[in-house]
Parts: sequence; structure tokens; C-alpha cells
Amino acid sequence: VAHFLQRNLPTTPKPIFDSALRLHIPNILGDAAVLRSAPFAGTPGFPSERAVLFAGLAIAILLVHFELGLLALACTLVVELARVYLGLHYPTNALGSLALAATLAWLAQTRPSLELGALVLRWEHGAPPSFYLCSFLASYAVVAFQDLRELAKGLLQ
Repeated sequence: VAHFLQRNLPTTPKPIFDSALRLHIPNILGDAAVLRSAPFAGTPGFPSERAVLFAGLAIAILLVHFELGLLALACTLVVELARVYLGLHYPTNALGSLALAATLAWLAQTRPSLELGALVLRWEHGAPPSFYLCSFLASYAVVAFQDLRELAKGLLQ
């Protein structure tokens, strides 16, 4: 969802790459000229895929074990605050990404999502070979950053 939004929402440069802001790049990030010419210089800052992923994981842990979830959420907040400080995100980008993660976690707990999960479990028990083949291919696509739509087209051909 975050990747889809990143590709389809209007983009603004990350603060560190916006020359109008005249930010001083911290030395920890290296040479400013090299950094601004890096391949990720044009990548959008909202929503932060990293923030959505880790906040979503922290919220999932929070739902299962409250204390560990608070710790995971605190770690996520520290990392995202550091990224804001370094100029890699605007504060609103980080907050919006955390709100997106919370919304997705809430949607995952709704009745249709739970029914879909039950359907997937029935598929696993009823046809293990096809289930595990598709699960492996989907996992590979995620790890390789391949678009899941391309994977689905390949499976249907």
C-alpha cells in the first residue's frame, strides 16, 4: 500500500534534497554533492515505506504483547525521529506514515480481513502444494521487490 501510494501520489523532494530549504547536511551522511547525485535523490518521502513497515510490525506486536509492542513502537519512533532530524523526511511524512500503518493494522482486524484469512487457511489445508507454491512465489516477489501484479500475470499465463 505504501509503495502504491508513493508511486501515485504527487511527490515532493525529501528535505535533504530540496535546495530551497538550504539545510545543512550532517557530516554523518557524507559529502552533500555525492549524496544529492545518488540514485535515491529523487525518491518521494511520503509515505515512508520503512516507517509504515516497522510501525505496522510494532502495532502487530502491541496487539499480541503490550509491553513488547510499546518497546517496538518506541524503537520505531526513535528511528523515524532520527530520519526527520537528518532531513530524510518531513515530520508530517513520518506522522502520516505512522497513521497509515495504524489504519492498515486496524483494517486487518476487521471482519472481512479475518474472513479472508480463514479462506487462506482453508486453501492451505485443502491444497497444500498449490498454496505453498504461491506463498513461495509471493515471498520471493516481496524479497526481490517485484511488483505482485507482475507475479499474478505470470501465474495466470
